[in-house]
Amino acid sequence: YVVLRDPLKVSANGLSGASAAISLSGKDFNGSAITSSISIKLPNSTTLYMPDGSYSISALPAQYGSYSKALTSAPASVNVVINGSSASANFTYNTAYYDVYITVNHMGLLGSKEWSITVSGGEFNGQYLYQTYTEVGPTAVISLPDGNYQYKIGSSLYIITGSSGRLFMDAVPATVVASAYSIILIAIIVAIIAIVAFFVVWRRGYLSRGELS
Repeated sequence: YVVLRDPLKVSANGLSGASAAISLSGKDFNGSAITSSISIKLPNSTTLYMPDGSYSISALPAQYGSYSKALTSAPASVNVVINGSSASANFTYNTAYYDVYITVNHMGLLGSKEWSITVSGGEFNGQYLYQTYTEVGPTAVISLPDGNYQYKIGSSLYIITGSSGRLFMDAVPATVVASAYSIILIAIIVAIIAIVAFFVVWRRGYLSRGELS
């Protein structure tokens, strides 16, 4: 007698030139542990020949160039049982998005005013991204795929420091911090200073003696 092996086809859709690692673990019919690591590229499928048993197959995040987790699979894992017939495990990869946490420290009434952040640059696969997000309040969260981007924060009623910079996304969240100063508030402060200065000069009598032209 010999151990019969049946085909197990593992497919991964949506890789689009990326490469993925698939891991298999489980036990065959007589309780022997089996583990295997499979690398899948185009055409994104491979066939293993397995003895009867119960196995768990996991699809790890896919690598695209230098970005190791540019795509993730749904589902991330499946369980298959082989019992005298063929079986299959199918995974679908999609672009992975990672959060960018934005904080705009402010003077004035930023909490009730709109502001925007515009992101532009190249995604991990070379596609160009240009996206503007409109926000209200001092904090916001946006999500971006892996890539190298520039950002610009703007608001019509505020002067913003730290309003531009670069975002390099590589499978981890990022943070952006800026400060906004109300143009109206600044104008009011300048006006108050000017009025106080005028009265100080006037009280000293320079105006009355004509010494201030």
